[in-house]
Amino acid sequence: MMEIKKMRMNYRLLIISLSVAVLFLFSAGAEAKMHSSKKNITQVQQELKELGYYKGETNGVLNEETTAAVKTFQGEHKLKVDGILGKKTRKALYQAVKTQKAESAQKTESPVEKK
Repeated sequence: MMEIKKMRMNYRLLIISLSVAVLFLFSAGAEAKMHSSKKNITQVQQELKELGYYKGETNGVLNEETTAAVKTFQGEHKLKVDGILGKKTRKALYQAVKTQKAESAQKTESPVEKK
């Protein structure tokens, strides 16, 4: 009788563990898909182009060239190189563009003349 109770408990633990794993995988896939909408891909392509990583057309299509540019960017910014437009990659990309624009603005400002 004790054996049957242990087996039932083990099955319950197994089912709970599998349920948690499935939910985790589902949410990770949903996040990647959410960040990969046509609008987001177009924006990412434009940002990668501004930074010199992407040479293709900004068309909102997550093609091999876009994925390769994302992977190169990820590698150079010490991110997980997977080609996925997740939160960390989008944040790093946003920061890189922001930094580049700030540096560009500093270069174009004329120095203040002293009298």
